[in-house]
Parts: sequence; C-alpha cells; structure tokens
Amino acid sequence: MTKKTKKYIRKLWSKDEVELLKDMFPYRTGEQIAKQLGRSLQTVRQKAHQLGLKKRAYDGWLKNDASLLKVMFPNRSTQEVAKMLGRSINSVREKAHRMELKKTRQHLVNMGLVSESRLGQRSFAEQSRHVI
Repeated sequence: MTKKTKKYIRKLWSKDEVELLKDMFPYRTGEQIAKQLGRSLQTVRQKAHQLGLKKRAYDGWLKNDASLLKVMFPNRSTQEVAKMLGRSINSVREKAHRMELKKTRQHLVNMGLVSESRLGQRSFAEQSRHVI
C-alpha cells in the first residue's frame, strides 16, 4: 500500500506581492495578508521575517486616509472630513494634531471663528517664534 503524500509547489513571490506585503505587514494581521495574497499564513510570516519586516503600533489610519486628511483638513470642517473618511470627529482631530495639521485662516474666517480684520495678522504664537 502506498501512502499518498501531498506535493507542495513552491510559488515564487512577485515584486508586486512583496511590495503589498511590505505595505500591509505593519498594519494588518497575518491572516488578512495571507487571504489577500492567496498564500498560507506560514508563508507570509516566513517572507516577512526574511525581509526583516516589523509590526508597528497601529493607530487605525492607513497611508491613503492620512494623505486625504492632509489635503482636506485645512479647508473643510472637521465634521465634514470625519464624515468623508468614515471616522469619528475625535479620531480626525487627534490624527490631525499628531500630523500637526492646522486649519487655514481663510477657513477660520469662513466659519466665523476669526474676524476678517485679523486675516492678515500673525498670531501671538507665530510672532513670538521669530523673536531673537
């Protein structure tokens, strides 16, 4: 009686797969990556180890979302940005703060938070930075 053994075919990693792995590994679970790439969890872990990839503290923001936030936050209301990104207002505020994003003066005037007469003036904090 012969015992049937499974033959495993070694599938080489394409450049695109390696790039996807590098992009996803810090922020996604191994199971999510394996499923998306159509590979086993063990294979994904081995390749990540070979590439020296490490997990990062994940704040729930993907690069694309952070890029959109950088573009939208200065000229739109926080509520509007949150709705567009499908996030809470607080999450948007915290990420914008960590990214050091600020609302434009014109947006603040449009929202009625700064008067037009102060539009051309620098704030006290901005003025004090340039004092030697």
